[in-house]
Amino acid sequence: MVDEAERLHVCSDRNLRAIFAAHPGQAGAGALARLLGEHAIGTTATRNAFEERFLGLCRKHDLPQPEVNVPLLDYIVDFLWRDARLVVEADGLATHGTRRAFQEDRDRDGRLAVSGYLVVRFTWFDVTRRQAVVTDRVRRLLAARRRTGRIDR
Repeated sequence: MVDEAERLHVCSDRNLRAIFAAHPGQAGAGALARLLGEHAIGTTATRNAFEERFLGLCRKHDLPQPEVNVPLLDYIVDFLWRDARLVVEADGLATHGTRRAFQEDRDRDGRLAVSGYLVVRFTWFDVTRRQAVVTDRVRRLLAARRRTGRIDR
């Protein structure tokens, strides 16, 4: 909700910090303080229900919080674990189901790979019906890439 308010220019991180500073003892101040301390506002703003589902899956299964819709090279990647140089793309059929989109995705993956990023793509079916596969794959990839310090440039 806070990310959406930021995206719509209704309320910013600065606004929330000012509200907290002006009313530290008020009801909800503790929850606001925790939010401001634990969450970088704007980092989980999703663009659609599919991305929201994937992000919810990460939370539900205690995966590390990815950055969301991040500029990387000249793209916006859906999810990024920067330290592991791991990108997850949520591929909906409407957006990625054409021949042109298919080819553009491969070109994009190749450019990101040359820059040291691993791109993993999941479908709606994966995220809604194969949650164990998705979470296991992401968890193992994060662990492997962090363990080896893999940064292939």
